[in-house]
Amino acid sequence: MSGFVFSESDLDTYLKIETKEGFLEGWLFTFDNQTKLVVIESPDERTEKKDFTFIKMDSILNIKRMEKHKKNLFSIKNANINQKKIQSRLQNTIREFDQKAKHIYGKNVTVKAQKIFESLNKTMECNWDNNSIVVLQEVYVNSPYSVDDVVGGSEQTNKRVKLVLSRILNKLK
Repeated sequence: MSGFVFSESDLDTYLKIETKEGFLEGWLFTFDNQTKLVVIESPDERTEKKDFTFIKMDSILNIKRMEKHKKNLFSIKNANINQKKIQSRLQNTIREFDQKAKHIYGKNVTVKAQKIFESLNKTMECNWDNNSIVVLQEVYVNSPYSVDDVVGGSEQTNKRVKLVLSRILNKLK
């Protein structure tokens, strides 16, 4: 390389790069001095999309800055980003995750109880109701989570939960 050192201030600079394979022009999209990679962004006139080319720094023979070239209109720096909208979406996502987590992770339950829940939940829909595992919204598996602690639901569903639970308990021994 011709002594050109990449820094944050070089991002979005239009460059003409000579490599062992030929010439390439475009904006410096990003770089990584540790992995010795440079990513150049150039418009594809045929599709009106962007092309990104990854170049190993070792293959660069010469770099020329094209100072008087038009500014990169595709740059994230020039994007009109609505921070409030992003923050709102992030908060909604966190809220939704917390709601789902309440049903997936038991509060103040043993590791064994959580493993039983996760195993049951692989084949039957489960959620927590305090320290009880609710299977298929009708059968309860109460602490200490043995086959004798399965209550409620239709006879067929109850038997199925007991069968699956007994196999899970055998695997956990």
